[in-house]
Amino acid sequence: MAEPADNGYVMLWFIYYPSSMVFFMYVGFETKRPCHPQGLLIKLLTCVIALLMAGCAGEDKKSNNSNPTTDPGPQPIILSGLWVGEVEEQVGSATATLVPSHLLFHQSRVYILRTDEAQSGTYELIEEGHIRLDTDVYDYAAPDDDNLFYIGSDNGANLDLAALLVGDNQLVASYHTSARAGLLNLQLDTEQEDNLTFKALAGQWDTTDSETFFDSKGYYLGFDATTSCRWEGQASIVTASIMAITMLRENCDEFNGDSQGLALIDGDGSLHFVSEKSNAILWMRFEPATGTTTPDTETEDDAA
Repeated sequence: MAEPADNGYVMLWFIYYPSSMVFFMYVGFETKRPCHPQGLLIKLLTCVIALLMAGCAGEDKKSNNSNPTTDPGPQPIILSGLWVGEVEEQVGSATATLVPSHLLFHQSRVYILRTDEAQSGTYELIEEGHIRLDTDVYDYAAPDDDNLFYIGSDNGANLDLAALLVGDNQLVASYHTSARAGLLNLQLDTEQEDNLTFKALAGQWDTTDSETFFDSKGYYLGFDATTSCRWEGQASIVTASIMAITMLRENCDEFNGDSQGLALIDGDGSLHFVSEKSNAILWMRFEPATGTTTPDTETEDDAA
């Protein structure tokens, strides 16, 4: 019990430590007469009880404010990969024709690469397995079937395709406009290169009239001996099966200047370039040069 102070006050000091919380209290009682032991004891017990109640309330508040583990719910499905097959299309009253087609999903983008036109756009997953594709159409003015080089220009048309995943490896999509209707039937390229490194690209890639060379750092250059068209750029790793590319084309009949796009190696070992610029798209395919070998040494980028 504290002794009465000369100035007529009794001072009590309390420090209380609930878990991770600290309470510090100074209590002063003014008195006009000498302190009575029983009165002081009552005041002391009252303060202790108040402190204990404050500590419990603090613990309860902390417990109630803790962040409970919440279920984030189903995560959005991101489609990916190269799908290969054909489209059966009818234009007007003509007989339906079959056109070889590739479809590539990358992030929020979708590319439909046909031998008679290209499409580029976005997709939306309506529900599991049900997809809506919204694409712009690019016409080929002079498709190079010998070298498998295709350059398309935006013709202003738009296609809305309803697509469906049939199992894990089949994708079908249909569309209909006043001018044409068709059905895509595609299979997932399960053999697409899924360890796409600079080492996998390094070396020489050919078409009938052109050559493209990659070094071990992802830089490349190419030349078409028939048209004197040249291209160069750099690849960078995006995913295990896709690389981003920059490209500069010069002295070509179409698609000159800078563009950006994607590179991949399909299940047959062919290298694909898909590159876009304002209102135009480029699709190029190459085969590994006969007799070329892939370097055995890994670069620091590959090791990373």
